[in-house]
Amino acid sequence: MKHFLILAGLGLFTAGTVAADSIVAANKQTKTIACAKDGVVLIAGNDNTIKLTGKCKLVHVPGNHNKITAESAAAISADGNENSVVVTAVDAITINGNKNSVTWSKTLDGDEAPDVSELGDGNKVTKKL
Repeated sequence: MKHFLILAGLGLFTAGTVAADSIVAANKQTKTIACAKDGVVLIAGNDNTIKLTGKCKLVHVPGNHNKITAESAAAISADGNENSVVVTAVDAITINGNKNSVTWSKTLDGDEAPDVSELGDGNKVTKKL
């Protein structure tokens, strides 16, 4: 297992460290990552196209200009700028960066909407109908 320490708080999460199972640190990559194997995904690079299959525990995006599609995630955290995340099912969305877009369809826990914490500027969180 790869480890990467994230020392900043993640909004809905307490401050501390998080170990990442899969790390995308390079730029301009196209990858598919299986969350059944890699439950915590860190996308620190820029201009990547990432497809996440299965249920992720956490998708943390401190990078910029990434395009991410995910089947499901307990939590999405976008700390970078101008990222696009499309997730089918999610329970918590935290956005600390700017001009990020997160589109979701349903929650994992059956709630009407995910918990959303947004601190940046120009971000959009929308439900896909």
